[in-house]
Amino acid sequence: MRALRFVRQVALLSIVSAVAVAATPSRLSDPVGIYALIDKVVVSANEETVQIWGVFALSTGMGGDSYKPVQRGYMFFKAASDPRVSRAEWNDFQSVAGSGQVVGFGQRYTPTGRVRSASEPLTAPEPYPIGFGVRKTTNNPLASSIQRDLASIPLPLSPLDGSTVKSGPVRFVVRNVKDTLVRYVFSLDGKGQHETSEPLPAGKDETSWTPKLALRPGEDYIWRVVARSGNWTGQPVESSIRVAK
Repeated sequence: MRALRFVRQVALLSIVSAVAVAATPSRLSDPVGIYALIDKVVVSANEETVQIWGVFALSTGMGGDSYKPVQRGYMFFKAASDPRVSRAEWNDFQSVAGSGQVVGFGQRYTPTGRVRSASEPLTAPEPYPIGFGVRKTTNNPLASSIQRDLASIPLPLSPLDGSTVKSGPVRFVVRNVKDTLVRYVFSLDGKGQHETSEPLPAGKDETSWTPKLALRPGEDYIWRVVARSGNWTGQPVESSIRVAK
């Protein structure tokens, strides 16, 4: 696997920073459009589209360093006007997928696309956002904060988002985050039903919870999990399920 090509375009970044200062005199803008912690990358056979699965922080598109709350799911893109640039960056994503390395791509002031839930059908890819190349996060306070937010989202393993389960006891399972000291709080919501777990210590690689709630045949439920450590709470991740009739 070839080495990751992290682009350093100092002159161009200087221009972007200058523009940002003019637009927002009180602070510089972070030029990155999307920060991502990538789990896997799926490039189509004709190399025209790509699915990027993982956790994402998308720019709000405004000045400064504001980003939307992190989301787990996938982004679905089609090659930009210059397909060679898109495919080169998709190869970069493949080289870091599953490594735990947070990367940035795209531009703050151009459309970033959206994060889709795992159960959303694979339709209508969005134009891939060309920016300053695929960039490793640096050790500045903003990048460190975003990196922690991205790394705080557990990965739901079972039942998967959009799946159908049998009535009766259901065991909810997530893949742990890197921080071994966090505890996990699960919750389950249905029509007129709710249950929340106590903060659960991490299991080995995975953490699970089986609620006492009786799931009703034919009904839909949302299950959530969030990582906590002391006074710090990460972003929750949620999945939907349906109970078979």
